[in-house]
Amino acid sequence: MSIKHVVVLLVVFAQFACTSQDEAYINTITKLRVEKYQDFLKPDISPLTALDRTDFSGLNYFGVDPAFKFAAQFEENSFKTKASIQSSKNKGRNYLYAGDLVFKRGNKAYRLKSYLQTDTSKTLFIPFTDSTTSHQTYYSGRFLDIHLDSLPLEIDFNKAYNPYCAYNKAYDCPIPPRENHLDFAVLAGEQIFKAHTAKGAYSPIHTIEKACDSIGLVEVITLDSSIQIDLRYNGTNNFLNTDLYQGFSKAYLHPKTAQKLIKAQKTLKAKHPNYSLIIFDAVRPLATQQKMWDSLDMPIAERRKYVSDPKKTSLHNYGAAVDLSIIDMQSGELLDMGTAYDFFGKKAYPIYEDALLQKGVLTKGQVQNRRLLRDVMQGSGFTSIKTEWWHFNTFSKKYAREHLRVLP
Repeated sequence: MSIKHVVVLLVVFAQFACTSQDEAYINTITKLRVEKYQDFLKPDISPLTALDRTDFSGLNYFGVDPAFKFAAQFEENSFKTKASIQSSKNKGRNYLYAGDLVFKRGNKAYRLKSYLQTDTSKTLFIPFTDSTTSHQTYYSGRFLDIHLDSLPLEIDFNKAYNPYCAYNKAYDCPIPPRENHLDFAVLAGEQIFKAHTAKGAYSPIHTIEKACDSIGLVEVITLDSSIQIDLRYNGTNNFLNTDLYQGFSKAYLHPKTAQKLIKAQKTLKAKHPNYSLIIFDAVRPLATQQKMWDSLDMPIAERRKYVSDPKKTSLHNYGAAVDLSIIDMQSGELLDMGTAYDFFGKKAYPIYEDALLQKGVLTKGQVQNRRLLRDVMQGSGFTSIKTEWWHFNTFSKKYAREHLRVLP
């Protein structure tokens, strides 16, 4: 074990004035972490690349904290229905939905969906996200394993671990479903694998975040963790079918834009407690704007309806625009807006909604959902545009060019 790793473990011990029971527990967790460190040095079982193993000095963890260990009730799904979980390479992973684990933190009850690999498996798989996801912990979430034979059942977040994708992009990993998001910071278990940032393996992410900070943008989730994030250009679920952000999954906005968005979320929650805003795109690097512009094979005049000319910039490039929709957190489903995000055509145009409703192209429910989104956004200081139901601005282009800074 490296000196650095030993020091980290000593710091962990020093954080607590422990009872003998807590001390025994901390020793157990620490032993597991040491064993994992040793396994990561072994070429035959380590997910690390050969280069990363050469100077691997240990994984990054929060301190061991017994307060993040909770008694759990298991609400079993006796039918073991089939479930497909999206993976990092857009391939469905097949599991059996085993049931929900329910635990209480303070006076609030939480539930996490759990899965089995096979119908004879005794290990529950629990993928989850929380308020630390993407800034203190791995950007797509973390995992827990719970053995059904271990009674009484406990959810121990000190055992939360990263998917192999956190160490090596060659792996294809399950992405936690939205309903397994916890609205508090789980300051326990494994943190971001910093070796990648240090070596520049994920330098595009690091570079974008650093640039956002340098021009005074703020990360939305640090101000309101209830707002959902699903950046569509971080992946292939977009009109280009191309991953343009290469792992950058944080929604950054100009501070005034972010404050208005928080106001809109509160307004929406007051009307519909189960609903939440969900961001599809926030600040957009100018380099990404250029890629999007170049990808559209259509006349310039038509192209400008869907993507701003990078020579003239977009309000997205300043963090002064946001693309978003509404999600029902109870069902995990997006509200039906009549078209998908980034739909090219008049069916997505707010100015044609009444005519399309009369023709039966849009339903009353779809139009009501769009108007709900517009009402909460416009009531919070945003302006909408004629051609995209999902797009909202906070500044004029003229003001942005004169007073704001572009994300390169």
